[in-house]
Amino acid sequence: MRRLVFGFQTMDQIHMESWSQGRVALVGAAAFGPSPASGQSVTVAVGGGYVLAGELAAAAGDHRAAFAGHQDELRGYVADNQELALINVNKALANDYEEFGKAVDGLVLKTY
Repeated sequence: MRRLVFGFQTMDQIHMESWSQGRVALVGAAAFGPSPASGQSVTVAVGGGYVLAGELAAAAGDHRAAFAGHQDELRGYVADNQELALINVNKALANDYEEFGKAVDGLVLKTY
């Protein structure tokens, strides 16, 4: 006997006013996860880690300046990638799979 298993999972995003408090900073998905629908989670996380490392080096030990620089440098990029997730979901819901495919990975498969 075959059984159909059907599941659902939400696609959430993290939106925070600040990615740090005191000497603790959140990075990657913990700070600004754009959602799997963006196709950019790893890219944003790796870029964020790189920027944080650069800001920490440039701040000469001042973690407050480094954390503020990290957020200032990435805020627009993160917002753009979070918006991309919403665009992709709306295209999928509209059954606009050709455009959805282009937005996600640039590969459009023809229908057979």
